[in-house]
Amino acid sequence: MYGFYLIIAVLVLAEIVFRIYDPFRFSVKGNVIMLESNLHQKSINDSIPGIEREIVINRNELGFRGEHKPVFLQDYLSIVAIGGSTTECKYISDNKTWVDVMALRLSQNYNKVWVNNAGLSGHTTFGHQVLLIDHIVSIRPKVALFLIGANDMALKDTSIWDKNSFINHYSSIKNFLLKKTVTGNIVINLWRARKAAVNNLTDKFYDLKKAKGNEVKYDSVYEKSELMKQEEFLPAFRKRVNQLVDTCEKYKIIPVLITQPCMLGKGIDAVSGADLALVPATKNANGELFNQMLEMYNDVTRSVGRNRNVVVIDLAEKLEKGGGYFYDILHFNLEGNRRVAEIITISMDSLLKVQFKTYLKKP
Repeated sequence: MYGFYLIIAVLVLAEIVFRIYDPFRFSVKGNVIMLESNLHQKSINDSIPGIEREIVINRNELGFRGEHKPVFLQDYLSIVAIGGSTTECKYISDNKTWVDVMALRLSQNYNKVWVNNAGLSGHTTFGHQVLLIDHIVSIRPKVALFLIGANDMALKDTSIWDKNSFINHYSSIKNFLLKKTVTGNIVINLWRARKAAVNNLTDKFYDLKKAKGNEVKYDSVYEKSELMKQEEFLPAFRKRVNQLVDTCEKYKIIPVLITQPCMLGKGIDAVSGADLALVPATKNANGELFNQMLEMYNDVTRSVGRNRNVVVIDLAEKLEKGGGYFYDILHFNLEGNRRVAEIITISMDSLLKVQFKTYLKKP
């Protein structure tokens, strides 16, 4: 009994301390997405090649990266980019993320362009839907870009770690405590971070030269088994992507879906000479297998686009693999951000010229 009371006392003390000072500052708290507005951050990078050493990030009054919201936003060609860490680009300074570079390229051909980056590291399509409802639809951007797929891999629709974060439902006292207490929220977010780290979804330099010496092959039976495991998660992912489209259409926002590219897959890296199919991606998958898994989710995104007559930018198909544009399996280095911006801007051109021709600059 003494041990029980000691545990309760420690948890109560932890809750008090974390309510006074939260060192983690996670973006999800309970069923609410918390955005930090008017934030200035500066950090030093000593471990990731291909990006700057000093990283400077600012967030505006909306809690997004990008320029402040104009008073009469309805008069602007307004675009908001939504996604996880490959959209947020938290290790890329302001003005150098693909969203910033895209905005600059668009402003060369269009008047009154306003672009913001609403990406949040670790967020899935669950989070994107909540972000849409809580923070995006009220400002009514004309276009919403969704770079999706990676964080939804092996994600169940009934997962406590996502569903209970956003839906006002408690199936047990344990779930209630995890959702409504600061300590419980920290536990959930740390669990998510650990899961992402295990699956190599976090921002950490992937050294292809070192990986070259650890090539791994699997037999076809194992590969087929691992791919089949992903099948059960695809219907729920399809449902969530359709929900994003539904919400955008309801609020007169044009959705644009973007597939998630990967550094690994078929091919030989031009710099390191590594076989991108055989180097390890996670503890259970090499590059080719991981890329095939990710492509299952990209195929869903492509399919929803076809069925709903929504523009799909197939970044996964168009962005070259290897270490030239990536610093890890999923995240873009400086050159990669420039290339991604180029691909997305060109791919959006026909949509913008048709839907927003009044914003076109005169030759």
